Amino acid sequence: MATDGTGASQAQLKQVASKISISAQIEPKTSFAHQQNGIPFIRDLRVTNLCGEALENLELTISFNPHFADEKHIFVQRIEAGEIFVSDVVDVSLSGEYLSGARESTAGRIVIECISQSNVVGSYSGETRLLAFDEWAGLSGLPEILAAFSQPNHPAVERVLRSASELLSKAGKLASIEGYQSKDRKRAWEIASAIYGSIANLGLTYANPPASFEKTGQKIRTPDRILVP
Repeated sequence: MATDGTGASQAQLKQVASKISISAQIEPKTSFAHQQNGIPFIRDLRVTNLCGEALENLELTISFNPHFADEKHIFVQRIEAGEIFVSDVVDVSLSGEYLSGARESTAGRIVIECISQSNVVGSYSGETRLLAFDEWAGLSGLPEILAAFSQPNHPAVERVLRSASELLSKAGKLASIEGYQSKDRKRAWEIASAIYGSIANLGLTYANPPASFEKTGQKIRTPDRILVP
């Protein structure tokens, strides 16, 4: 059974009149891409002592529902009356297993409790949106994370490059895809043209993005999904 810092079981904890004010900045949306890139999930955690005396041996417990991150415990030795304990970034271990398996977005809840002498003396709750593993949050949440969905080493991309190499060979050109290594502008154009031709030969059609996708985000089609016959 889980215990607090004094050995008391969770069932024995009591909610008392709030002696502590807790606030935090929660990332409004998070995903497998955030987890893989180590994006901080909880910032600017502030614990304010509201009572007229110092509080000692405090334990901050951060729990998550569903279990998309490991429960976090922070121990604070002492907060003087009226003082504020501040943690700029809280090291939260997001679950890669959970987030990589998410097929649709769901609501996530974060609860922070401050425990003193087996009593809950302050609490805070917040919410986040747990995105599907292949979902981009748009401009509403760290838009630059879009780059994390690039998969240059995906087998489906290799298929396109092999086809481009064959097109170069048939045109009597060097078949290698060496990019800018030749330091020849004409050669770079040849490779780009072959890759374009390879993609054109796939017979892909355009799919309209959802309304306001740039603000709200959308699902990202991975290379293997694009190449499905």
